Amino acid sequence: MAAVEREYAALAPRSSASWPDPHEGGSPSQDEYSRVTEPARYRIVGARADAWARALVSLELATEERTDAPAGWRGPVGATASRLVPHAAGALPLIVVRGEFENTPDTVVVLHADAAEPLYLGIEPDCGCDARDRGSEDLLEAIDDLYIDVIAGDFVHVSGPGWTARAGRNRWETSGDVPDDMEKVFADATAGRPTPFSVVTGAAWWCGSPAE
Repeated sequence: MAAVEREYAALAPRSSASWPDPHEGGSPSQDEYSRVTEPARYRIVGARADAWARALVSLELATEERTDAPAGWRGPVGATASRLVPHAAGALPLIVVRGEFENTPDTVVVLHADAAEPLYLGIEPDCGCDARDRGSEDLLEAIDDLYIDVIAGDFVHVSGPGWTARAGRNRWETSGDVPDDMEKVFADATAGRPTPFSVVTGAAWWCGSPAE
């Protein structure tokens, strides 16, 4: 994170925008749902993605290569994509998709874990309207979280007939009729114990021997 912060600071003025949560202690007004104030300030999103790529490459944890956005996923307007490939054996690569909103380039980032099929991790900002604005600090933390779970080896995705579930350091998300003992399912998947379900997880990017 120290390397990310250094790289991010070096990307000024793109990384210079900072603003408080406009709704702290209150709720948005109805008209904020159809309004976007200063879309250019969201260029910090692209700057943060650049900072992560530069930090990982400079620390010799990964290489970056151009790639295509995952097929079948409706990404942001003007999407371009890159692939961060970890050097550690058994670690999951990341696909980073960038796009725009309000005709402002590099203001949206979408991450996928690159497994047998790319697994969608999240999009930031999830909505650019003023009503969903939670301030620049929260936005940057949300972007960081998308990277950290995979890079730290904490990401685990488990699926069975008609359901999926995934967990990270501070998150647990499910879809469909998941088993009652999901805590045990996650524990078994993370520990590499046998399970009847499909499991995707990976090593931390700074652990293990280099990949061939």
